Amino acid sequence: YIMNIEKRQWTEARDALKAEYKLTPSRFDILHEVGKTSIMLRDYATARICFDSALSAMHRVGLDIVRHDYLYIGSAYEKTGDPGKAAYYIREFKSYADNDLTMYKDLNLAMYYLYMGDKRKGLDLITRFAEQQDNFNYLVLLCSEDPDLGELKNDPAFRSAMDKIS
Repeated sequence: YIMNIEKRQWTEARDALKAEYKLTPSRFDILHEVGKTSIMLRDYATARICFDSALSAMHRVGLDIVRHDYLYIGSAYEKTGDPGKAAYYIREFKSYADNDLTMYKDLNLAMYYLYMGDKRKGLDLITRFAEQQDNFNYLVLLCSEDPDLGELKNDPAFRSAMDKIS
């Protein structure tokens, strides 16, 4: 799975996750990852189904461990025609990002503002993250693959920030 993600082989990554989930269907974290890889494939309907099931299982056992991914979840709901749930998860992601005490706060806020269409604020935050952080999880590099960023991926300021991160 990780090797496929490193190579941006989203279909293969999702297939590996699905195979693992079949072996351990109680692993809602794996199902959640299937949802995230589905987002990367722009398969929002599958992502929504996975997120619905994973969130339901997490809430049954009193866990809320994917707040850092609520923007993805909100995006899946938005793209599949549920603006109410989309707004809820996007709002919750913003709250999470505002209160984030980790080194990823600026990156999380940048992704929120970019998603919301505030290009300048998002680019300022992602540039600051790129300039101030140099020891982070390599999965941060995947934010440049986020399909919700659309044409922003070609923006010189965004590319410059991503070049600094990589």
